[in-house]
Amino acid sequence: MVVEKWDIVTDDELIIRIDGEPIIRGYVDTLSVSHNSASRSITISGREITSSIIDSDILDGKQYNDVDIDVFVKELVSEFGIGVKVLVPTKKIDTTIKAGENIFSTIDSVIRQQGLMLSSDCLGSLVIDRVGSKKASDRLILGENILSADSSRNHSARYSEYYVKGQAKSTDAGWGASSDSIVGKSVDLSVARKRRKVVIAEEGVKDLDIKKRSEWEAAVASARSLEGSVDVRGWVQSNGELWKKNALVFIDDKEANLFGEFLIRSVRRKLTDREMITVISPVNKESFVPKPELESEDKNTGIGWGQ
Repeated sequence: MVVEKWDIVTDDELIIRIDGEPIIRGYVDTLSVSHNSASRSITISGREITSSIIDSDILDGKQYNDVDIDVFVKELVSEFGIGVKVLVPTKKIDTTIKAGENIFSTIDSVIRQQGLMLSSDCLGSLVIDRVGSKKASDRLILGENILSADSSRNHSARYSEYYVKGQAKSTDAGWGASSDSIVGKSVDLSVARKRRKVVIAEEGVKDLDIKKRSEWEAAVASARSLEGSVDVRGWVQSNGELWKKNALVFIDDKEANLFGEFLIRSVRRKLTDREMITVISPVNKESFVPKPELESEDKNTGIGWGQ
């Protein structure tokens, strides 16, 4: 019996092409082989080049002041051979990173504060863009292009009441500043049992900011409670474009409790001996609404003695 030699090993860099066009560049994570008296098979799984920053941690801590986001991100990922594409205007950032923190999580946390999202161009570069900046060309419809779907609703991180408590600066003319307690409250009527979450804000915040923060806590917890997965036939849409992360897509699958416009949080692609399948993970787009900043009221009023 002649046994063919497999020419693929783990950590190999591979490029997958469709009609000669490269669509995915990545590394082999897992290589499984099997055989019986009649056949041999090989199963390969892997991830894009950008997965290296998901697996890696920061080596040395550093403080960044008034730096552009693209400069910050490039400094963290350049050693992995990963490019950076910033597609929208961004604000400068002030942040501190610590040794041992995950690289991807650190970048993701910083850019989310500006309502941005990390994705990949599938060929080795990170893409920084607004959340849901593009819409998918195709809809996902049960009975048409959906092969299978499921969803789950988890209330373990949802509460019936959300409180944000802080201290607002008030001025007692002639004697200087004192602090008054302020509270913002929001209610989630979809949570039947009484459960309370309390967030302690920094000192010297505004009433309006406190209220917005409590509303954000309730809305984001509700949005993040829904998770789903949809298997779609093929890797590309009817217009020839790949299904990609960070696109808005309309889903019509009431049997799986998925109906409306969702954000594609992640995409996986499978190739079997019979067909290509895209696995799409939809989430509520409100899951990525940036957290409201609590602006300090610690400003000189010019009243009294202690200002």
